[in-house]
Amino acid sequence: MRKVVQDFKTGEIKLIETPEPLWRPGGVLVETLYSVISTGTERTTVETGKASLLGKASKRPDLVKKVIESAKRYGIKNTMRMVKEKLDVYRSMGYSSSGKVLVADEENEFNPGMHVACGGGFYAAHSEVVWVPNNLCVQVPDGVNMDEAAYTTIGSIALWGVRQSQAEIGEWGIVIGLGLVGMLTCKILKAAGVNVIGIDVNESRVEFARNSGIEFAYNRAQKGISEEIIYLTNGLGPDFSIITASTKSNDPLDFSTDILRDRGRIIVVGVSSLNVSRNKFYEKELVLKLSRSYGPGRYDPYYEELGHDYPPAYVRWTEKRNMQAFLGLLKEKKIALSDMITRRIPFDKARDAYSILLENKMQNFVSILLEYKGDYGREKHNETRRNAEPLASVNMGIIGAGKFARSFLLPFLQRESVGFDTVINEKTESSIKVKDRYGFRNASSSVKDITDNNKINLVVIATRHNTHGQFVIEALERNKAVYVEKPLTIYPEELDKIKELINNGKGFLMVGFNRRFAPLVRKIKYAIKDIKSPFIANYFINAGKLPGDSWIKIPDISGGRIVGEVCHFVDVFNFLSNSQVVRVYASALKTTKDDWDDNVSVVLEYGDGSRATIIYTSMPDYSIPKERMEIHKSGISAFLDNFKSLHVYSGGKKSGFKDNTVSKGHKEEMKALVNALKNGQPSPISFRDIYNVTLTTFKIRESMRTGKPIEVEEL
Repeated sequence: MRKVVQDFKTGEIKLIETPEPLWRPGGVLVETLYSVISTGTERTTVETGKASLLGKASKRPDLVKKVIESAKRYGIKNTMRMVKEKLDVYRSMGYSSSGKVLVADEENEFNPGMHVACGGGFYAAHSEVVWVPNNLCVQVPDGVNMDEAAYTTIGSIALWGVRQSQAEIGEWGIVIGLGLVGMLTCKILKAAGVNVIGIDVNESRVEFARNSGIEFAYNRAQKGISEEIIYLTNGLGPDFSIITASTKSNDPLDFSTDILRDRGRIIVVGVSSLNVSRNKFYEKELVLKLSRSYGPGRYDPYYEELGHDYPPAYVRWTEKRNMQAFLGLLKEKKIALSDMITRRIPFDKARDAYSILLENKMQNFVSILLEYKGDYGREKHNETRRNAEPLASVNMGIIGAGKFARSFLLPFLQRESVGFDTVINEKTESSIKVKDRYGFRNASSSVKDITDNNKINLVVIATRHNTHGQFVIEALERNKAVYVEKPLTIYPEELDKIKELINNGKGFLMVGFNRRFAPLVRKIKYAIKDIKSPFIANYFINAGKLPGDSWIKIPDISGGRIVGEVCHFVDVFNFLSNSQVVRVYASALKTTKDDWDDNVSVVLEYGDGSRATIIYTSMPDYSIPKERMEIHKSGISAFLDNFKSLHVYSGGKKSGFKDNTVSKGHKEEMKALVNALKNGQPSPISFRDIYNVTLTTFKIRESMRTGKPIEVEEL
């Protein structure tokens, strides 16, 4: 299938062939019939992509700060590699479309053949086929044209801004910015019985608004505009303003504060400067509100990705219900969009649309509608590739090629002369980018193209945590060698199934516990190797605060930070002790509901008598190094500082070691993996350790919950 993407490194817009997305539960697979190019949002995206590295940085100073902080913690070389991978991607374009359902859940509101409107960046992209979560998809009612239905997402943005304004029949409202969202806002307000005043800095848009039925439309530069508006509103001033303009200027806010009546409302929908004058707001007792996109549910992964709805009794209007309400306005002919479609372009010519977008800045256009042929043939796009001869003795297929895999797995596997056979990614455009960059033979969206290919003998898994166990089981059942990024699984029942497969001699398993391969950790191991007594140790981790919308904060997806990251530090002590955990005691600092496993103290007891404490916390200052470890064993002490330096004390002498690459063992881990496979050796990490570490993280959570020490059963 074909999809419109932007090469973020160069800014170039491309129409590329990608694998068709797979249908998965919780959403619908949709053949696109129409999609809308939003003049403001997408022009900004394209211009940002076309900017130089310095230009990109100037638009996102918050990210520049993160890069600087990352360099302090991970080293310049590692940080630059991550930045490079962040930039060298294809980004899908578009977020508002309409189409026909191809596949849906059996027990669902959607059926194959049903006409629907779709929303959401990445989901409702300019693509022949899309997978869209149920809460971002609505049925198009009879009587609504599918070309107009494609505007549903953008219409719901305008509708939510109107709801935020609390507009009432007979009031006067100003809409500042007469682009697509602004014009839709004007139409919705008129349908609601509100007197509308439209304002823009562009005369052609002002004229367009007048021709579309907005009688009172003005150029912001017009002399006497304030006096005329005051006269229109019988000397009172408008009741509210909705700012839909995209500008760095503070003028929309300043103008609103000057012109509105006392206790007027200002709603910001667009991206505008918000330097608030306290005196003006105080004197008039004005209200300022920001409207968040389509409405409640936006940026909430529980709602958008997992399908958890909000009860209507408590949240009347969600993203989905706003989309349905907008379609209702179209059905009842309360608003018409025929004048909004100012340019139609065949999907085949999508690149031309973006040329128009940039060349004339859309002065004469409100929106561009991409039209698809509607004859997409799935049978010719879903052929299963036949097995080809292996590219190397270790022939790899990778499931999940995100930033981590591109930064820390693929470059090192490439150095080991691994055959890059098939790449699979949820974002199909990313699969193509990785395929082209690393020379994969094939890009796919079906896991079976890896698991059922008998020429692929290594399956690398680097997807979100909740899928790890499922993919590991599928690969082991086919007797494949498997490397899975940590954690092995977040589900105890999957751990039991994996144990059964390994005990029955199925496959080869290695988990991405890379720290045990770090050069400085290996030096600690060498320093204490001849001493038989147990050790006492401490590992401090400055985990960092996660953003509120991070998928790591969703236990159903990540398993939480204990299972997803603390496993690393348990494994280091397994490695250094040559033993396994037999008992754990863990206690969490109660901060907020969302930070339930951000601040944890864990005590581990090992079978050889060793004791280790893990302090995992998000509370320290970000400038403090991320990881510090100390270990003491019969006259030998070792202190590891963030993988940069190691000091070993023994016999009254101090030995110092440095690692300027700040290696956490990823390169060495990949080398050990490939060597084991090429030489027919067992996994570099024993299944006894893999099982014990995974089970220990489950027991840590149990101890946190019960407040009691928990025994860890032997394999």
